[in-house]
Amino acid sequence: MNISGSMIDSASSKRIKELLHSNFCRRLSFSNCSMTPSKGANSILEGVKSLSSLIVLDLCENHLGKKSVRKIAHAIQNLSCPLISLNLRRTKMGEKAAISLAKSIGNSSTIERLDISENNLSEQVG
Repeated sequence: MNISGSMIDSASSKRIKELLHSNFCRRLSFSNCSMTPSKGANSILEGVKSLSSLIVLDLCENHLGKKSVRKIAHAIQNLSCPLISLNLRRTKMGEKAAISLAKSIGNSSTIERLDISENNLSEQVG
């Protein structure tokens, strides 16, 4: 499912969340959808948790911020899907969220590709 470039607000994110609960999705792209934690990101993350066959998740170029990326990090530890690729490029995650994410991915046996570029992270984190 490719929703890249669409403007996502709270109402549309709730509809997408419902759609995710009822569909078999292997690849989801929400890149550049103007999502923020208050404009859809949190609702969509809740919907993603229910997918059992998701292998690619692209959330790049959205202003997810620290809290949403930390939710992603927590969700990775509890996913029932074989997520292989996660794109969080240009999401304004912050260093602490990046560290949480790295720890979660370190405990995941399925993630092979992670993009956290263009998040203004120090060399120690990025």
